[in-house]
Amino acid sequence: MRSTLDDLLWGNLRAEQPAEGFGPRVTVDTVLLGAYVKVRGGSRVLELGCAHGILSLMLVKRALAAGRHIQVVGIDIQRDLVDMALRNRDRHGLGDYARFYSMDMRDVAGDWEEAPFDAVVVNPPYEDPNRSRPSPRGPVALAVHGVMCSLEDVFRAASRVLKPKGRFFMVMRAHRMAEALCGMRDFKLEPKRLTAVHPKPERAASVFLAEAVKCAKPGMVVESPLFIYGSHGEYTERLLKAYREEGL
Repeated sequence: MRSTLDDLLWGNLRAEQPAEGFGPRVTVDTVLLGAYVKVRGGSRVLELGCAHGILSLMLVKRALAAGRHIQVVGIDIQRDLVDMALRNRDRHGLGDYARFYSMDMRDVAGDWEEAPFDAVVVNPPYEDPNRSRPSPRGPVALAVHGVMCSLEDVFRAASRVLKPKGRFFMVMRAHRMAEALCGMRDFKLEPKRLTAVHPKPERAASVFLAEAVKCAKPGMVVESPLFIYGSHGEYTERLLKAYREEGL
């Protein structure tokens, strides 16, 4: 797999990722999800579909910067990407805080030796293969078009390994919001917090960030919308904050 070595988060994280068109790369959505996740020190976190591991490493580095230690486990079905995640981890000397496995999330079960977890994080494939045309490139089709991973698979895996009251965090295309929120509830993941992300104030939401809690009572807070760009094309302060250590 062709790859590039890039300085991400304005030089705070140097990491390897697939070359453009050869697999999933870090986007603004990745950074926003990393900033959206809130976990306590000592938490054990699972990233489903971790790809190159950059989101997992963002979570570890943000926790360490705040004086907290967390343990992150990442799984992905693509062996090449897991190897990349391991190289990224070792490049930053984070072997004590992150582990990565080549594993199909559909095989995740409650009796897995790594379970249970305090939190699950996922940036799942955005498209439904039944409603979109998958990329001819295998790694892209797996990462973007969900050819081997439905939203139902994501929610089922998360529910299996989360502790009661464990937290679930995800980012997803806005047009699939109703489908996602209903799907979470089908697997005892109660939506508790939601933020719509808009390119600009006058534009419709493109994606949304959501937090759910396993086996929680109903009641969700819809936070103020997050805009990527201001009215004059400048990055907004909330977007810039996501790139800093304090997150959102």
